[in-house]
Amino acid sequence: MNVDKDGNPHLLFCVTDTIGDNNSGTNALIEMYEVNGTWTGKVVYEGIGDSSYTHLDGPGLGQVGPAAFLSFDKDKNVVAATWNMPRTLTDSLVDVYGSYRVLPDGDWSTPVNLTDSPGMNENANHAAPYLQTNGDGSYTAYVFINYPLGYDGYFPNGAGYETQPTGVYVGAWTFTPPTGINDPAGTPSEFVLSQNYPNPFNPTTAIKFSVPERSDVSLKVFDMLGREVATLVNEVKEAGSYELNFDASALASGTYIYKLTAGNNVQTKKMVLLK
Repeated sequence: MNVDKDGNPHLLFCVTDTIGDNNSGTNALIEMYEVNGTWTGKVVYEGIGDSSYTHLDGPGLGQVGPAAFLSFDKDKNVVAATWNMPRTLTDSLVDVYGSYRVLPDGDWSTPVNLTDSPGMNENANHAAPYLQTNGDGSYTAYVFINYPLGYDGYFPNGAGYETQPTGVYVGAWTFTPPTGINDPAGTPSEFVLSQNYPNPFNPTTAIKFSVPERSDVSLKVFDMLGREVATLVNEVKEAGSYELNFDASALASGTYIYKLTAGNNVQTKKMVLLK
């Protein structure tokens, strides 16, 4: 739990499907928060696997929650979530993942695997409650995990976890939320999606677009197989011109399609990530 600048509590927890079969992928990480006395919520991630409903050592699978934490920047304008979950629905080892959103109404970003370490079960993590503000529009979340020395995979239940020498690993995750900038020259008259710059890029690039009227706007990134890899914008935008930075550090090199939709208007362009 954490509290925003208006004093409203924000809760982060996992809801588990106890009706369907194990590994159904219907488990979800949920943020609940209060606004003007009314509780509302957002789905951080849906599709968390659950290898067993029985007890496993530490949080992460088949238990109350996947070691989920919320962190705010000092001005309480950005919130980040970190949690444990397996790579696949049937995997029983977990990694640490992260996502963020811009307050008050932004949607959660596409989750990033922060540890990406096959063979380790990182089920004992903790996040600092505050994000570091870096001054260039980016933020850094600090997460640490403790892990029994000399082990990988599971640490056996009942094997003396409390007396086993443990190493503490500290990691930093830096991200840059997209920011909208109103066009000082006035309201644009056309629906326009500009070519990203630079292009090719590594790992960040700027994308500009304009909408001539207030509308539901989405800007999404797809790979060449048509799979969605990132959602950059998914909200109502006023008429105006906007610019955002896309951080593709979690993606592989290649060609990607970015697609802007506003009402009945759709435009797409290609961009190339070179690492």
